[in-house]
Amino acid sequence: MKAVRNVIDSEVLGHPVFDLRDVSEAVDFAAWERDFIEREQPRYLGCRVSIEDLATVHRLESLGFRWLEVLFRSTFKLRERFDVSTFPYVYSEVSADDREEVLEIARTTFTHDRFSRDPDLQADVGGERYRRFVDKSIEADDEFAFKLLNPNTEEIVGFHTYAYSGGKSALFFIAGVKPEYKMLGLGTALNYYALNEMHDRGIRRISTHQSVSNFPILNLEVGHFGFRIVEAFVALRKLYPPGG
Repeated sequence: MKAVRNVIDSEVLGHPVFDLRDVSEAVDFAAWERDFIEREQPRYLGCRVSIEDLATVHRLESLGFRWLEVLFRSTFKLRERFDVSTFPYVYSEVSADDREEVLEIARTTFTHDRFSRDPDLQADVGGERYRRFVDKSIEADDEFAFKLLNPNTEEIVGFHTYAYSGGKSALFFIAGVKPEYKMLGLGTALNYYALNEMHDRGIRRISTHQSVSNFPILNLEVGHFGFRIVEAFVALRKLYPPGG
């Protein structure tokens, strides 16, 4: 059992944030936690557990963890390009000139995640997390950030990020449209463009995660595109007072 520091979340919350991995009943959690607190002075400890492992979920709850949400991991086989000839948009990589515009969409568009909905955290934590994750994708050599532009108005209406995961595989990261354009079908168009770009790069298998509370994304990716759900997880977290 180990705790891995989450750099971006630590910066956003202003306190050390860790992800708990390889949870084991063989480990004396109380003893492990005492050493962990003394060594790291954590503020937030998150964990994902298979939804089928209810024994571990209940054990973590008895140790002070709080159930936050259920997440799906899904996969998609990318076989062909999609017809985008009827859409009036241009899809291209995010440049230095439009970086801030894209990051502002990332900050304001997401409301369906465990940070945005956690009553014990600041209301703006979720948006700032996504802003920094998208900024990381813009900078990283193995990640990609694209914008969806309306050329008639020169307005960026959405964005998409992903990363190579080896061979012909990739990880869907974050995609979003401007809040004022939600429910207008832009998410479908954005995914068409994103999948076409990935297809042209030779990517054929995609993995991603969805929160079960994010009905628009589930309807889009699972319902419309046919992403196949392969795993389900429970996300939990434990908060510690500042200074241990």
